[in-house]
Amino acid sequence: MQIFEKQPDEVYPVTVDFTARLPSGVTVASATGSVTNLLTDSAENARLVSTTLTTTSTTATGKVTGGLAGVDYRVTFRATLSDSSVLEEDLLMRVTGL
Repeated sequence: MQIFEKQPDEVYPVTVDFTARLPSGVTVASATGSVTNLLTDSAENARLVSTTLTTTSTTATGKVTGGLAGVDYRVTFRATLSDSSVLEEDLLMRVTGL
């Protein structure tokens, strides 16, 4: 699981590379994202600028935003592949601050 830290006011892209998990000849066709607050176990999809992610043939990119200092969030990228298979990757977003 990839772990990254951000400040509450930062907004920037995060990319997941699915290359190592893609079967031969298969590409990423589309991807969506979701966010869960690990303190409350509740959905907080507003931590993504859009839940529809930007994709290339091997990656998915979403822009993270906001969050409460001291709270960890699980960011899940769900990629639908050209053969209709689905891959998921979870990231841990730690929001830090003074």
